[in-house]
Amino acid sequence: MVLLKNNGVLPLKQGVERILVTGPNADHQALLGEWARVQPDNNVITVLEGINQQYGAASTIEHVAIARHELISAAELSAVSQSAEQADVVIAVMGENSLRFDANKTSAENVDRPTLDLVGNQIELLKNIKASGAKLVVVLVNGGPIASEWLTENADAILEAWEPGMYGGQAIAETLVGKVNPAGRLPITVPRSVGHLQSFYNHKPSAFHRGGFYLSSRKPLYYFGYGLSYTTFDYRNLTVPETMTTKDSLTMTVDIKNTGEMDGDEVVLIYINDKVSTVTTPVRKLVAFKRIHLKRGEQQTVSFTIDNKDFELLDRHMKPVVEPGEFEIIIGDHVKVATVIAQD
Repeated sequence: MVLLKNNGVLPLKQGVERILVTGPNADHQALLGEWARVQPDNNVITVLEGINQQYGAASTIEHVAIARHELISAAELSAVSQSAEQADVVIAVMGENSLRFDANKTSAENVDRPTLDLVGNQIELLKNIKASGAKLVVVLVNGGPIASEWLTENADAILEAWEPGMYGGQAIAETLVGKVNPAGRLPITVPRSVGHLQSFYNHKPSAFHRGGFYLSSRKPLYYFGYGLSYTTFDYRNLTVPETMTTKDSLTMTVDIKNTGEMDGDEVVLIYINDKVSTVTTPVRKLVAFKRIHLKRGEQQTVSFTIDNKDFELLDRHMKPVVEPGEFEIIIGDHVKVATVIAQD
């Protein structure tokens, strides 16, 4: 799971008095994804069931059912609005339905979508919740990216759960209440719309050398490798050799400390950029990653060896070669950069 946004509402505390759980995927087997048949109810823990497992009698869990993904009725919209006005937090479980053999499926094989936004009038439901004044936590259950500028700007928290399977509702609920600290990172770039589908992280330098989108930002909603945590991590003491030969591999180290209030996992992403080359190369290329667990206050030295072939490019004759010159070594979101000179 990937935590896309959090304005401090997550993790949800015990003792929250009134929680409203709603949305078309709140009590739905869309968690299973496309390559699954509808299961007996006791085979699947839905998000509603998972939330109920996490809270005792001190909290009131209310559920307003939504029957369809693509068409939320006026009666359902009204019921959600009324309940949201009485709630402290609303958990809206939105997204797609790719469940095989479901007549109301909205995505998956042979059901292409012409938009990357939430299907139907799901955004209208979310706008009504936002207008109520309750905290809005959105859980996305989907097999493909959801791109909604309104959602990104207005939700208090967004958890991208993908299609997490039979125990998905339990996993989502445990993440929402902080029993699990999310550490997933996006394996794709999520564009702002279908009109922004040129969005990908390893583009050539000339791809966006001029111009932009009319009345819109060129930047993606969420970039490759993005993901938040309930804790914070500090990167320090990056150690990289200043020079290497064109036949060398490269070994580097960095100290990472959990500076937040919770134990958690950090995904360390290493990219390289060949600054000047005889043919154009991507602005950054992922060459290594590690996922490490750090307790609150713990520090760990992490080492990487970048193989010589990761510095290669295909020259004008389509032969792999490591050219002498400058390479930038980049560490993920923290953008700590070291420059290495490759020599013959």
